[in-house]
Amino acid sequence: MINILKKNEYLLFFLVLFISFFGIINLFSASSLYAIRTYDDSLFLVKKQIAFMLTGIIICIILSFVNWKLLEITSIYIYLISLLLVIITVTLGTISRGSMRWLTFSGLTFQPSEIMKIGIILFLSSHIKKNLYKINDKNFFFKTLFIGLIPSIIVSINNLSTGIIIFLITICILFISSKKIIFFLILFSLFVFFYIFAYDIAYIVENTGIIKGYQLGRIFAWKRPNEHTETMFQTLQGLYAIGSGGIFGRGLFESIQKSILPEVQNDMIFAIICEELGVAGGILLLFLYLLMICRIFFISYRQIDLFAKFITFGIGMHFAMQVIFNIFVVTNLFPNTGVNLPFVSYGGSSILSSFIEIGIVMNVSRESM
Repeated sequence: MINILKKNEYLLFFLVLFISFFGIINLFSASSLYAIRTYDDSLFLVKKQIAFMLTGIIICIILSFVNWKLLEITSIYIYLISLLLVIITVTLGTISRGSMRWLTFSGLTFQPSEIMKIGIILFLSSHIKKNLYKINDKNFFFKTLFIGLIPSIIVSINNLSTGIIIFLITICILFISSKKIIFFLILFSLFVFFYIFAYDIAYIVENTGIIKGYQLGRIFAWKRPNEHTETMFQTLQGLYAIGSGGIFGRGLFESIQKSILPEVQNDMIFAIICEELGVAGGILLLFLYLLMICRIFFISYRQIDLFAKFITFGIGMHFAMQVIFNIFVVTNLFPNTGVNLPFVSYGGSSILSSFIEIGIVMNVSRESM
């Protein structure tokens, strides 16, 4: 077993396993009260998460032995199927927690937007590799940008944060393949502008219908929390949890805020980690993420094949953005967006898609050795 893992980037694999088991322990602590109240079983969510995790590990190992070049050949189909699924979700999706982000098939509920993230990475990487000589042509550049813009707009209808992540993945892959630095500087400047003047922009578009009411409410609350205490309840409770944890925390399973914090097992689990394990525990988790992401970027750096380089870079950027978005939301640096913490937050679609991405990276690493 150890010899097999050595051939399949064992360091990355064990890092992911460690983060996942760290997540299981903290998920049990964070979700036990909610699970008892809702399902009369303190281990209900943990058992489901373990099942998702074990399934993800099996898929990850299988993928690490499948020739990654098959992904290049089938990337267009994966993209189109993912696009079709997110379109169906907008019209026929299952509503949960106030949002239509899920599809139910044969009793199983999943988020197509998670598949879309993988689809956009694969197809963009294949598309740019085949047409790299055109990438600095303005028309081709914007056509390629449009490939990522379409799904990001569709997903944003019910899930603004994931739509933004899909668009940012597109920008990142274009960035490492194109010489149009001025375009990326303009985009970065626009991001800073929207970040600073988010409240004013939200106020202007409030009656246009471009952004949904609850999404606008989160932006208003983020910028002026004292005027929107009800909307800010979740974020404020998360900040109380982090603050009360201090440097070394109250101790595992000793959280107070988990009894009142909404979505504690999903978006806000980092707050409970900091409350129970302190800032030290939060920093440890972030350090593990940093090691994992740096390892993925190193694998990308040493690739000769451009498709392999682009997909591993795109996957690394995806994980980096997920972590940044989640931590920034919990610490109120971003408005509440509902982004999961990879391998730690509860969620079948998220953990399965994350293990699929790790399996792809391991495969690319093994093939390049």
